[in-house]
Amino acid sequence: MAAAAAPLGTPAAGLQTHDAVADDSWVDPRRERHVPLRIRWPDGDVACALIVHSHGLGGSREGAAAWGQAWAGAGLAVLHLQHPGSDAAVWAQGLAGLRAAASAVQLVQRVADVHFVLDEVQRRQAAADGDWPRVRLDAIGVSGHSFGAQTVAAVAGRRYPVPAPALVDPRPRAFMAFSPAVTPGRMTPQQQFGSVQRPLLVATGSQDGDPLGSGMTGADRARVYDGLPAGLRALLWLDGADIMLFSSASPGRGLTDKEKLESARWVERVNRAYASMFTSFVAHTNRVGFEDGLLFWGGATVCDPNGELQSLGPYFEEALTVTELDLNQLRRTRARLPLLRDERTALVQKELDRILTPGRS
Repeated sequence: MAAAAAPLGTPAAGLQTHDAVADDSWVDPRRERHVPLRIRWPDGDVACALIVHSHGLGGSREGAAAWGQAWAGAGLAVLHLQHPGSDAAVWAQGLAGLRAAASAVQLVQRVADVHFVLDEVQRRQAAADGDWPRVRLDAIGVSGHSFGAQTVAAVAGRRYPVPAPALVDPRPRAFMAFSPAVTPGRMTPQQQFGSVQRPLLVATGSQDGDPLGSGMTGADRARVYDGLPAGLRALLWLDGADIMLFSSASPGRGLTDKEKLESARWVERVNRAYASMFTSFVAHTNRVGFEDGLLFWGGATVCDPNGELQSLGPYFEEALTVTELDLNQLRRTRARLPLLRDERTALVQKELDRILTPGRS
């Protein structure tokens, strides 16, 4: 990779996160339930939107770090929730405990966690508590991965065989569902998700299977998109990629007293988020030097499938970075976090036909 870059294996240890991070535990007095959470604040003191993130089965508030860093780097506040009863503690009972935690009872508790946290955000804002007055209550989104995506769907208003209107929360304006699922049974995807009346992004891919062994594929997960109303849905589909290469001409912006430009920090967070979300290598090279009064900062990067920065080139100088990739890491990471699995190119063809056919949505 030729770019503004540094010698082989430049360490990432010197990088600093620019978002303020704090761990806390809020108590829902109605349920006598402690909800651990991780809070990320973007730099500055201006008003900001809020993303509430729900982890997958067996996860914790420490998960989705790369996504949270990228969102905070883009100027959003982030609340990573941890759901007792379906969090990392269930691993102590092995796979049987994990399967038992994937229940309707735990889904209801997760949704109640989201309702409670939004109530608490409103209360803390009204009380002028800390940074909470910064949060724009008209700009709240909810995201979730796997079981967290099921939580997102419930809050957004999906239907179940038994009416469950108490699960819906009207406050979020938009949703992101990473690795969602259509529930098997007599209800079609349209019957399950056609009632969602706010924008929802579905993210899945060709190797996005099911660690619990149900045989579900990425194409099965993408059926959630088919069930959503036209005009309120988006599908992000990743098909079989292992390495993503990006080049840019990003000028320097955001000069502060910190060690790097704000534009450089933001781009690096985005690259790490892509690598983690798609469990793939991401290599990025940026223009370097001055032209027409603009400074291009260089700083090539390579991120591994865990979202960790593997190599970092120098800023403000032309250089060559050579990075050795361990392709076996793809298999190790995807076995632990199976977001990608089982290609089905017919789905891509179907979506392209839909997009290119006039009058179809």
